[in-house]
Amino acid sequence: EYHQYPDEQYDRFRRAYAQYYGNLEVDQICCGNGSDELIQKLMFQMPEGPCLTLNPDFFMYQDYANQTKRQIYFIDATDELTFPIDKVLAAIDQIQPSFFIFSNPHNPTGHRFDERYIQTLADKMQAIKGYLVIDEAYVDFTTPVQLPLQDHIIVMRTLSKAFAIAGLRLGLLLSTEQTIKMMREIEHPYPLSTLTLDIAIHLFEHQDDTKKHVAYQRHLSHRLKTIMNTYARKHMTVFRVKPISCSLEEIKL
Repeated sequence: EYHQYPDEQYDRFRRAYAQYYGNLEVDQICCGNGSDELIQKLMFQMPEGPCLTLNPDFFMYQDYANQTKRQIYFIDATDELTFPIDKVLAAIDQIQPSFFIFSNPHNPTGHRFDERYIQTLADKMQAIKGYLVIDEAYVDFTTPVQLPLQDHIIVMRTLSKAFAIAGLRLGLLLSTEQTIKMMREIEHPYPLSTLTLDIAIHLFEHQDDTKKHVAYQRHLSHRLKTIMNTYARKHMTVFRVKPISCSLEEIKL
C-alpha cells in the first residue's frame, strides 16, 4: 500500500476521528502535518487584517505570523496570569483583528476558559466579522468546551499531547463544512503519509484501548500536579488550576 497515494486512508481517518468524538461530520475536519502547519495555513488563509493572541501563549502563533508577514498583537496577562474578559473585549475593539487565536486549556497556565467566556469572545468576533480560533491541544486533559461550531469558530487539535504520538505529525482543524472547505483550498494534495494515517486510523478505530490510554495520560498529569504541589510549592509559585479527576479503576490497567 505504500506504492499508492493515501486517498482512502485520509477519509477513513476523518471518519474514525468523527466517530470517536461523536459530534462531528467528516466534512467538518481537515488535517495537516501537525497543528504547526495548520497555524501557518491560518496565517495565510484568514482574511486580511491583524492576528490577536494572548501573552503568554503558544510561541508558534507569533513565529508563523512573522514568517507570513501577518501583523500580530498581544493581550498581556495580569500578575496572576489571568485574562479578564473585559480586557480581552477591549483589545478586540481596539485592534479589530481578522482572527483571534488562543489555547484552551491555556498554555502555559493550564487554565480552562469556560463556555460563557468563549461564547462571549465568539459573539464579539462575529460582530466584527472576524474568526475565533480555539487551540485545543490539551483538551483531552480536561472537559471539552460544549460550544456549537459556527462558520466563524475554528477549533484546532493535535495528537501530540494526550494521545502521545507527536512523531506522527498529525493536527486537525474543526469547523463548519463551509469554513473547512475554505481551509482545504490550500491543503496539500496528500498532507499526511500512509504510515501516519494507518497508525492514526488504528488508534481511533479501537476506541476502548485508546480511551484507556488517554485516561492513563490524565492520571500521570494528576500525579505530576500532586508532586509539584507537594514538593515545589515552597520553592516557587505553583498556580492552582481545576484538578483532573481520574481513578485507576477507570484506567483498568
